[in-house]
Parts: sequence; C-alpha cells; structure tokens
Amino acid sequence: MKERAYRPLPCEEEVDKGKDKTKERDKRSLILDAATQVFSQYGYHEARMEEIATCAGVGKGTVYEYFSSKLDLFQQMIRSGLDFYSQRIKYTMGQKDDLRERLRHLLILHFCFIHKYRDRARMIFGDHASINEEVVRWLISFREEKEARLAAIFEAEQQQGKIRPVDPQLTAQILVGMMASFVYPLIYTETEPDIERMANEVIDILFLGISCHRE
Repeated sequence: MKERAYRPLPCEEEVDKGKDKTKERDKRSLILDAATQVFSQYGYHEARMEEIATCAGVGKGTVYEYFSSKLDLFQQMIRSGLDFYSQRIKYTMGQKDDLRERLRHLLILHFCFIHKYRDRARMIFGDHASINEEVVRWLISFREEKEARLAAIFEAEQQQGKIRPVDPQLTAQILVGMMASFVYPLIYTETEPDIERMANEVIDILFLGISCHRE
C-alpha cells in the first residue's frame, strides 16, 4: 500500500496546559485527539488505525486497548466532542441572569464551536453511514435534553413575568431549530463569519419577531 504523508491539522486548545500526556490515564484522550485530526483529513472510510496511532504517538495495539474497532473509535470521538459542547453550554447558560444575554451567549458559543471544530461537525452531519442506531439515539436524546433545559428556563421566566405566556417547549424547539439551521453554513463557509452580528440578529428575531407593527 502506498505510504501517504500525514498533514497535521490545527489542534484544539488544551484545557490543562500542565498535564503530563505521557501518563497512562491520558492515552485515551491522546488517541481521541489524533482520531479527530485523521478522520477529518481522510474521512471515516479512508482513515487507517495505523495513522491514528502514529499521530497519537502510541502503538497500534495501544489504540485497540482503548477502542475495539475503528467504528468504536469514531463514535467515541463524536461523543467526546458533544460531551465537551454540552459542558460548555451548561456553563455558559449559568453565567448570566438576564435571559436575552444568556441566549445571546448561548448562540455565540454554539456558532463559535461549530465554526472552530467544523471538521468534526462535518463528520457528525455527513458520515451518517458510520453512526449506528445507538449513537443516533444518543444524538436525539442530546437534542431533547437541550430543548428541555431551554424550556425550563422559558417557563421560569414566564413565572417571573419577564416574558409573555408562550408554550415553553415549542419556544425551545424553535430556538434549537434556528441554531441547527446555521450548522451547514458555518461548516462550509470559506470566509470568517461575523458571529456577534449573527447572534444579535437571531436574538432580535426571537424577542421582537419580524412584524413592523404591534397588534
């Protein structure tokens, strides 16, 4: 088989700069980071476990100690990315008291995450044949959990008289749908998006609607 040169992609920022990546407990994270780079560069079907091992700086056998197959590694890579996204969402939503600001920061985080990690997002939304039913169900439950969290926030705001009496669940579904509609544009855009402007306009539409006149 013809050897191909691995072209490194930009790495994600490390949360803990001082951690010792040579320790046993860090090898799984190293392999997941390497898998993100190799899968995003070659796609699921063309990526090879040998390349992932080389990128991670471990032996091929070590990869199989942590992941039973390439499919298992691919799926765990997706789940780890969404776990990280979910943690950031929860943190962001708890930082502001004003609903408008909380939602604006939620949108900014969402847009930034999709744009910054668009290689991983492209695999999640484009490599459906590589995701089995269990992971699809997990992705659906992830979306439902996000909608439920937002619905609870809208309901609490209603009880405090801060927003008018609308269906909290439907409002949450509308917002999550608006967020999802930006995924493909952010993945495939060749220019740097104006994320602040996008977030502000979505919030204006959500809070003010599109009508010029108030009835």
